[in-house]
Amino acid sequence: ADLRLLLQGTVGVALAPALRARALELAEDQRDVTVACDAVEHLDATALQLLIALRRAVEARGGRFTLAGVPDAVRHYLTLAGLSGLAPHPEVSR
Repeated sequence: ADLRLLLQGTVGVALAPALRARALELAEDQRDVTVACDAVEHLDATALQLLIALRRAVEARGGRFTLAGVPDAVRHYLTLAGLSGLAPHPEVSR
């Protein structure tokens, strides 16, 4: 089965160590991991490192790592961290 993690609010240094350990533990048995960012207001550098570590762990097992629902305000930080390709722009419905 695939794993979907939901992040919300400000994700930063206070939460990152525990979040990193738990996310890597949960992802161990999952092939594909999607991190839902719809409710994220801010990601600091520690949170970006967490996403990079999680991506590496998933891809090392041959899985796929995706970021979903990334707000424009957060997308800028992902671009700076080299993660923008993992967060496709939402499709515009017609």
